[in-house]
Amino acid sequence: MAGAQQSIDVAVSAEQFFSVVTDYASYPEFLSDMESAELLRREGEHAEARFTLNLIKRISYTLKLTERAPYEVRWSLGQGPFKRNDGSWLIEERPGGGIRATYNIEV
Repeated sequence: MAGAQQSIDVAVSAEQFFSVVTDYASYPEFLSDMESAELLRREGEHAEARFTLNLIKRISYTLKLTERAPYEVRWSLGQGPFKRNDGSWLIEERPGGGIRATYNIEV
């Protein structure tokens, strides 16, 4: 399994960052390989979204997401061509302001 982890410090509140990463339909506006994204449902802290990427070929998949505002988003594969797509955004407030956001993925 391929995996990656990356952290970034950002001068925004946890709430502001969380609102961006949970606005799935807006992903094509700032992710160049993302052709489309659609929120299929949201019930409480659970959501499901469909994404289409155009890398070497077009790939569509759905993720089942759990949102724990404003500090965590976790997901797992719903449907798609992968055996696995598990990941998370973990958001920590930093002393002096801003946040550290850590992205983890296993594909």
